[in-house]
Amino acid sequence: MIADLVAAGDPERWLAATYARRQARPGLAALFALDISLGRLVASTNEPMIGAIRIAWWREALEKLHQPPVPGEPVLQALAHEVTGGDAAKCAALAALTDGWLTLIEAETVDAPTLEAHAEQRGARLFALAAELLGADDTEGSLRQMGRGWALVDLASRLSLQKERAEAVAMAADIFAEAPPRVRGARPLLALGALARRDALSQLKDRRIGSPGRQLRMLRALLTGR
Repeated sequence: MIADLVAAGDPERWLAATYARRQARPGLAALFALDISLGRLVASTNEPMIGAIRIAWWREALEKLHQPPVPGEPVLQALAHEVTGGDAAKCAALAALTDGWLTLIEAETVDAPTLEAHAEQRGARLFALAAELLGADDTEGSLRQMGRGWALVDLASRLSLQKERAEAVAMAADIFAEAPPRVRGARPLLALGALARRDALSQLKDRRIGSPGRQLRMLRALLTGR
């Protein structure tokens, strides 16, 4: 169920999750499924107030995930079993991921401060949680930084206004101008970062999900960590 949700929502994240160590795969897929679900919520929201209420439901459910009974929603079930382990602090960290999406709902325009907030509250936090699941040491924050760039590229691909897209891509390109990090145990994240770097530096040109070139680039990163 969760794997199907990720595969349908983002085949590249699904492939990345399959290359995680066996024990971490279900948790990583659940994290990605949460982000995909929140993204779909925002994309289907026309009224900011309604969107904020729906985000608030997710936030409250995530904050209380350590308290039985766990809601029957499949993504919440997977997170409770594979990520939080009944730890209230981990539940709070998951709940904080909603901030990045709420920022978009509440913003009148997707300007630089909005992009910065989304990159930090969504991308950096998501990659930090994923790194913890993978057992990767991100004491220097390089994976969090990569997560910021990845989130900006992913958001840019969703934006319809050229000005907003260009600003998001430019911010991501600045992040990816630095040398790629080499963090042991983080190959699934490094692979996603490698594709985001490719997209940012090419300004989203020829961004065809599942194309042979993208698959080869991703497989190289998955196999080599670069």
